[in-house]
Amino acid sequence: LSMTVVNVLHSDLIKSFNKSASSSSTTDQHIMTQEEQEDTYLFHNLSSHSHVILKTRNLGLQGAGELAVLRGPALLSDYNLPVTLSPELITQYRIQDNTVTYQTKGLDKGFL
Repeated sequence: LSMTVVNVLHSDLIKSFNKSASSSSTTDQHIMTQEEQEDTYLFHNLSSHSHVILKTRNLGLQGAGELAVLRGPALLSDYNLPVTLSPELITQYRIQDNTVTYQTKGLDKGFL
């Protein structure tokens, strides 16, 4: 049995988990509930076992964003490769009417 774990993350979700984790270390801020701690643990555990990570980011325009495809930690150990994020791995998208247009980041200044 062979299985590949793909993790899809939105940048707002990552910020939320990072904020929760950092606030739990200070006494002045919000203390995480048991459920928040379990969610954070599950998030980090899934991330560390993912083969591929798809990360989305909103670009501030309705229906527009970026999609980054990264090798996950599970693949890094297989190939002994460093984590890299090059523009070739980032695709910008725009949703209009019933279609989605994709463009490699940085190739068309007028795209978004």
